[in-house]
Amino acid sequence: MNILKSSLFLLLLTVFSACDSEKGNDKVNFDREAFLVNMADNVIKPSIEDFTIKADALASASTTFNSNQTEASLTSLRNAMKASWLSYQHLAFLQVGPLASINFRDRVNIFPTNVQQIEENISSGSYVLGAASNVAAKGFPAIDYLLFGTGTTNEEVLVYFTDPNLGANRLAYLIAIIEDINSVAKTINDGWADYRSFFVENTGTDAGSGTSLLVNEFNYQFDIRIKNAKIGFPSGGNPRTGGILSPEKVEAYYSGWSGEMAEAAAKSSLAV
Repeated sequence: MNILKSSLFLLLLTVFSACDSEKGNDKVNFDREAFLVNMADNVIKPSIEDFTIKADALASASTTFNSNQTEASLTSLRNAMKASWLSYQHLAFLQVGPLASINFRDRVNIFPTNVQQIEENISSGSYVLGAASNVAAKGFPAIDYLLFGTGTTNEEVLVYFTDPNLGANRLAYLIAIIEDINSVAKTINDGWADYRSFFVENTGTDAGSGTSLLVNEFNYQFDIRIKNAKIGFPSGGNPRTGGILSPEKVEAYYSGWSGEMAEAAAKSSLAV
């Protein structure tokens, strides 16, 4: 699949190097339909299917943890979360069709997560995950906090979820977030089958064409989400940070998986 995705990178090189400087005419000779069919069937569909499988496994692990909070069930849940989060990285640059309609990236991976909002939701026991106030209080970053940021040891994390006063609310919130991710996975998996024909047949060069959408989202994912959000802002390397380090803003801050997430996203976007 990595080899097949290299066609997107080659397309970018073709588009940006195929202009006749003297006449200003495009001289692109690229079979867009074949490219889109390849992307649809050999990249996008398998990536969606993998994410759906991983999200379902995450939901299953959460059910086990909800029934029995043990160190073993906590470890299994963490492993399932990591697998599905890594799988997400291979879809993050494909914000088209059903992924775009539900704003996939923002729905499941806004970071840094809003710990205060998470704890307020848990305390009240009343919340709507789809509300604007909860954009940064759900998804993988919120699970990252709940499974890793609520204690320095496994025992402390388990105590967080078994607390006689708020333990039930905490478990309920964790399950609700995971169910939301699983619902997202099923939505894009079901939606892709209907969208695929439109995508591969939309071979033009206008703003809404399949090729244009992919190129724009490729640029956005790599420049904004990877270079800036995952690396530049936390490290102080982005000019807007003034050189100030903000490690707490990194993706997967609590689990310490930030490097692995960034690497998976970069490899997916660069097709290496």
